[in-house]
Amino acid sequence: MRIGMLTSGYPRWPGDLCGAFVAGLAETLAARGHEIEVLAPRALGGQGPARKALQLLGERAAAETLSRVHCRRLAYAPHAKLESLFHGEGFPETLRRSPARAFLGGAAYWTRLRWELHRSSGAWDVLMAHWAFPLALASPLSPAELPLFGVFHSGDLALLESLPLRSRWAERLAARLAWSVFVSDDLRRRFLALLRPASGEFLASRSSVQAMGIAPSPPVDRERARALHDCRGFILLTMSRLSPIKGVDRVLAAMKQVEGATLLVAGAGPERPELEAYARHHRLPVRFVGLAQGETKRTLFAAADAFIAASRVLDGGRSEGCPTTVLEAMATGLPLIVSASGGLGEIVREGEEGFVLPSPEPSLLAERIRALMADPALRERFGERGKRSAAAYLWSRVAPRFEDWCAKARDGRAAYLSEPRNERLRRRPWR
Repeated sequence: MRIGMLTSGYPRWPGDLCGAFVAGLAETLAARGHEIEVLAPRALGGQGPARKALQLLGERAAAETLSRVHCRRLAYAPHAKLESLFHGEGFPETLRRSPARAFLGGAAYWTRLRWELHRSSGAWDVLMAHWAFPLALASPLSPAELPLFGVFHSGDLALLESLPLRSRWAERLAARLAWSVFVSDDLRRRFLALLRPASGEFLASRSSVQAMGIAPSPPVDRERARALHDCRGFILLTMSRLSPIKGVDRVLAAMKQVEGATLLVAGAGPERPELEAYARHHRLPVRFVGLAQGETKRTLFAAADAFIAASRVLDGGRSEGCPTTVLEAMATGLPLIVSASGGLGEIVREGEEGFVLPSPEPSLLAERIRALMADPALRERFGERGKRSAAAYLWSRVAPRFEDWCAKARDGRAAYLSEPRNERLRRRPWR
């Protein structure tokens, strides 16, 4: 199959975490014999060497081939600052801090993407849109001309839910999609709640729930990893973008109630200065180790005794999707402490792979940390079950499911054309 992929982020260099899960899917599908072309935004908003490297992409849309996947980088704004919209802080955080900049940059990329899709008519059998809203709506072609496959994460649905005409936009999107994948059942329920019964029934029959996959990780010697990171005693690890939704501040507050443990915070983001100041002020046993990629990430997992993800639901309703770092921690055999936000409570089962808390309250987090510290056998039991559960999320198992859904989307074109016109009209969003 020839599959086009639309995304708001794609790795710009080996080890770049931006859109890494999209790259993982694209690479695995390509390895299975499919022709994959990715359309992603150009990014000239870096600093120092990163910015100089990115400027080599040129003023026009640049084409690159990384391994088996062809990626087209699209220029979409005249100023480098706008072209950093989908990198750095990320679009959701930019939208929260600077709505005008997010709107201008987002509209510019959507428009450029639509023009590029018009030029590429006939190049693919299926078009897959990560961040289904609004990227899937950029296609100027009808479902009969090019089947659309939408992948909903978390930020895209939160953006849709924040709009005044959200139900109409949701209806329009549902009418265009030949198949949909949601990274958590929570996201699917929320999207269905925006639709009329007829539209919801139609979408439910053509959708699935599937978290993004992870790559197998080679074993790492634990003693070497602990020596590398100067780890002594019980090590608790959290790894994420340092932004409000991740709830790292809740973990720091919990550490005030825990003795004998050290917290390693891996990641970068806008909240890091505040979090570091809080840790210094309260003299907490916390170390910020920065962005973790590749071998550094693997050694951090190997050095830790437990992993914690205390994501929260933001005031606007945005919740966690399905963080791949949690799946990676499971795969390495770490016991987990997670909140039930979004998809976290779906991939981690209470008492099986770890503890699942209804909310990231510091007192609850501290209680579960102390429970793991006091019971090595419990840690080992959670870790072994986590390894077995994580095997279902390896790309070698996840990609064939996407392959099957792409085929259903492609074959759904015939069903769309054979469907009575009055049935299609019944679902049209403007009726």
